[in-house]
Amino acid sequence: MEDNDILSQKKEENNTSKDDPFLRNAEANADIFIGGDTRLLAEKRLTAIKKSRKKTFSESPNNNKLSSSSFSSNELSSFDNTTETKWIQLGPTTIPDGQTYSRRDIRVLVSGRVTAIAPHPQDANIIYLGAAQGGVWKTTDGGRNWKAKSDNLPSLAIGALAIDESNPLVVYAGTGEGNFSTDSQYGMGIIKTVDGGENWELKGLSTFFTSRFCRLAVNRNKSSTIFAAATSSPGSNAASGVYRSNDGGDNWSRMNNLLPPIDTLGATDIVLDPNNSDIAYAAFWGDGIYKTNEANLDNPRWNKISNGLPAATDITRIVLGISKSSPNTLYALMANSKRIIDKFYYTNDGGSTWKRITLPGVRFSGKPYPDSIGVQGTYNINLAVNPQNKDIVYLSGMSLWKAIYNSSNDSWKFFDVGEDIHPDNHAFAFNHQNPRIIYAGNDGGIYQSNDEGSTWIDSINEGLCITQFTFMEQHPTSDSVILSGTQDNGTVLYRNSPACYHSADGDGGFCAIDHIKTNNYFHTFYGPDPALSTRAGNFVSWRRIKKGLPPFENPDGSRNSLFYPPIALDKTNPNNIAFGGDILYLDNSQGLGGWQEHISLPNRKGFVSAINYVNSNLIYVATFGGSVYRLTKSINQWNAHKIESNAWPERPIWDVITLPNDNTKIIIILSGFNTGPNNPHIFYVGVPQQGEEATWTDISGTGENRIPDAPVNALVIEDDNQDIMYIGMDAGVWRTTDGGKNWTPFNQGLPNTQVYDMRLHSDTRLLRVVTHGRGIWQIKLDTETMNNVNIFLRDNVLDTGVVAPSPTDADAIFEDEYQGITLGQKLKWHMCPDIKIDSPAEDSTYQMDIEDVDYVKFEHKLFNRNIKRGKTNRIYLQVHNRGVKDVTQATIKILYCNNTNAWPNLPSDFWTQFPENSQDIFNWKPIGEPKVLPSLPKTLTFTEPTIVSWEWMAPLDLSENIGMLAVIDSIDDPLPQETKTKFAIDSLVPNEKRVGVRILKVAS
Repeated sequence: MEDNDILSQKKEENNTSKDDPFLRNAEANADIFIGGDTRLLAEKRLTAIKKSRKKTFSESPNNNKLSSSSFSSNELSSFDNTTETKWIQLGPTTIPDGQTYSRRDIRVLVSGRVTAIAPHPQDANIIYLGAAQGGVWKTTDGGRNWKAKSDNLPSLAIGALAIDESNPLVVYAGTGEGNFSTDSQYGMGIIKTVDGGENWELKGLSTFFTSRFCRLAVNRNKSSTIFAAATSSPGSNAASGVYRSNDGGDNWSRMNNLLPPIDTLGATDIVLDPNNSDIAYAAFWGDGIYKTNEANLDNPRWNKISNGLPAATDITRIVLGISKSSPNTLYALMANSKRIIDKFYYTNDGGSTWKRITLPGVRFSGKPYPDSIGVQGTYNINLAVNPQNKDIVYLSGMSLWKAIYNSSNDSWKFFDVGEDIHPDNHAFAFNHQNPRIIYAGNDGGIYQSNDEGSTWIDSINEGLCITQFTFMEQHPTSDSVILSGTQDNGTVLYRNSPACYHSADGDGGFCAIDHIKTNNYFHTFYGPDPALSTRAGNFVSWRRIKKGLPPFENPDGSRNSLFYPPIALDKTNPNNIAFGGDILYLDNSQGLGGWQEHISLPNRKGFVSAINYVNSNLIYVATFGGSVYRLTKSINQWNAHKIESNAWPERPIWDVITLPNDNTKIIIILSGFNTGPNNPHIFYVGVPQQGEEATWTDISGTGENRIPDAPVNALVIEDDNQDIMYIGMDAGVWRTTDGGKNWTPFNQGLPNTQVYDMRLHSDTRLLRVVTHGRGIWQIKLDTETMNNVNIFLRDNVLDTGVVAPSPTDADAIFEDEYQGITLGQKLKWHMCPDIKIDSPAEDSTYQMDIEDVDYVKFEHKLFNRNIKRGKTNRIYLQVHNRGVKDVTQATIKILYCNNTNAWPNLPSDFWTQFPENSQDIFNWKPIGEPKVLPSLPKTLTFTEPTIVSWEWMAPLDLSENIGMLAVIDSIDDPLPQETKTKFAIDSLVPNEKRVGVRILKVAS
């Protein structure tokens, strides 16, 4: 494929758009390793969380070590309540048309990285799920609705889940993701619930501080005994190896008797014999497999079992599976030092002897991998044995494999059953009542199969807001569009629906939107690989603009840029674009000119990490190592001046912002920890017009109102008041109103997750953030109080329900084939996109069954059709609730009128009779009976819209165009009395968010 060809949008064989978990985001997780010892940094992180969340954890006075504390999620919600501001989740609650490796180009719903799945042992409708940095989630209806259960706990990085089968209300979650990628965040202990996730206790904080969990296992015969397989960086003195608690998680001790020492990487798996609680097996990174027959003794003796197993010289991660129906049968899957999953073994005698099973071999990126199931084996690897048949095993790798043993000829067959779901599998589980029903967890979310992997159901992925975002941009004129890159789920467009639009495949990084030619969008894959769309991010419209840029890696393995390198447009002339690597690359035709202008940065420390293209003659550049430059252009020649202080700490800089109306003043932010005396992270810099000297002022706050020593990732400044600033940190959002003298947390309602980027939409006063694990959130800055429920219907596709009157006579800023909207089309108040018609085709069929239409299919599968006279038409209405509480009760009425040239008023008794019919139904005729919410299967939550429907035999006397009107009233968000004095449609609809109208075409 040539550099400037329109992308086919399939996962490419040359691997340029694929994710690499071991290069990915190392820079954005700089706090893990920049600034000191891992444990020291973790303590600083916990201190920052406590300060940000206004929460005090108990600490023991001895050696300043942290001890376990007990608290509920409600107690952790004790934010500063001096204002009534609240953050609202925008999504994505799912992303349709996500990528797979399917040869048939199958597209699926995706959400984010799922690391653990724990189905309830008795109730098949209850499933717990752990996400990489999205916390613990729970469904009680088989996946139709999901609820976040741990948003305010100290860590949302989940590595393992385990349910106490004797009391399934008891669930353990190990914080710290044991998947060995650079954004697999360490944790802060184990959290435990005894009431099914409503409240949590923090356990083992002092023991497992900075560790990561690969597996938790509860003793079925003695449920107060729990085992943990934990890993940590070698030499960090954090928990590493096999640990046991005999008192329900309150206290933990390391198993040391003949097991590898604590300064190794640690244990990558542990399984318990389901019939004999004395027997346990553990796997250790780069070492092998150990067994004990004394698991319940005070100091159990472990023995390494190796008869038939390979030597440890070429082993890294090992995972285990034990047969529930035949506990002497175990399986082991291993990755080699090149991360290839190339070793598969089994034993039928409890580990005394092992035999190797030949793996099928795969091709990846055009390269063969014989006797393996693929690469990335220290990241995506898992193993599970069918609980009723020891000869059926599932192997998780990049894909999911089903292995079946045929005893008649002593042979194995392998089936790639994961080709049609998202790749990079980490978690697997069986339905306890029916092992034909399986669940797979991977970088795209959770998937269910009811036939052992032959076919898959992706609708279970709806409702999870766990996408790991990297960087963002928003539309320059409308609050309805946000463009963001994600970890392995492509580049995503929020287009006024939590079912976000999948804009591009691969890994998504920096984004930009031309503020003049607003249909021109930019994004990057990883490395020097930007792309341009001139159709507002339409999936098939991206054109690569990498010609003239260096490769990501050189033949010697050295790199030429960050994993997610920055791009920036000239704020005065967006034809000019800059790209940052080891130097700065410029192009004056939006990347189509070959990047012919190269600017070296003298004495550079690290790759370029931030670019502010102020105007055609001024650029500010910062680097991952803390260098700051002012680039000026004179007589067609760029000159780079280094302006940072000599004592400047070598920390990553993610933003360089100029003050409003003064390009000689900048604010810079620092990531990492331990940034110098008093640990400054925000600096005000006065940059002179000439020379290299600059004045630096620490504006990180003073005293109790100083921000914590934690990474700062983004900053925005109010346009009309430069003293008001907001920062996004690893410890949430903070705000200053006095130019940085004092900072206060600004987190009410925002989950405890890392904020990676932020933007302020000044016209609507919306502050938006993208998080690395909990999606996109916004807060309305000019609203002191807000209703907990915020029901609305959109007047057109740009209406976000935020401002009144709604935008009208605006140009459509994206295409929507399902709505019949073209780019640039004039939008009116009578184009409610939440009303759609499905009329019968010539063969009397409809697009889909009524019960199958939810908000995802409504937005991304259901075409709006013309009404057909004398036929049964299906009317669908999408209702939104962008609040913080679910709807208790809402009533919806729908009507139509024939005259749209001169809209008739509502009848005079309309509001007094609502929801019953008016006495006068000559002009506005009711359709069917009013609907009442909530109603199954999808209830109207504060995170997902819901769909209500009517079947309507359209009269023969309909005109060519009719107006269809929808009205909602709710006890949670009632129609105002002022609204009930309005009867003129053209003034009612644009000013009332609970009313929508759409002109619909009628066909014979």
